[in-house]
Amino acid sequence: LYAYAETLAGMDGMKHDLSEILDFIDREQGFYEIVPKGYSKATAIRYITEYLNIPMEDTVAIGDSNNDLPMLQCAHTSIAMGNSSKQVLEAADYITTDVDKDGIWNALKWLGVLDK
Repeated sequence: LYAYAETLAGMDGMKHDLSEILDFIDREQGFYEIVPKGYSKATAIRYITEYLNIPMEDTVAIGDSNNDLPMLQCAHTSIAMGNSSKQVLEAADYITTDVDKDGIWNALKWLGVLDK
């Protein structure tokens, strides 16, 4: 679920009323992603790796926005798109090119998944 508030006061009221059951992820410029409390992309990584018996050392995450931070912090190797938020750039092990400049392709080449 996504929310946009023209004022911080509007979002603060919603966060106050719903913070017991929802987490609000600041996507910057007044946009928020709203998820059930305690769940994130990192939750999904942990669930899938446990279910499929995949070592965490084999996990890679690629992200560009603040909603990706838990996932990037959870994965063994984290890659930020070149056009990522400042927080994502700081959290990443590697920074690839912008998403519209073949960022995924270049990240997969860096990982050795694609021929160089």
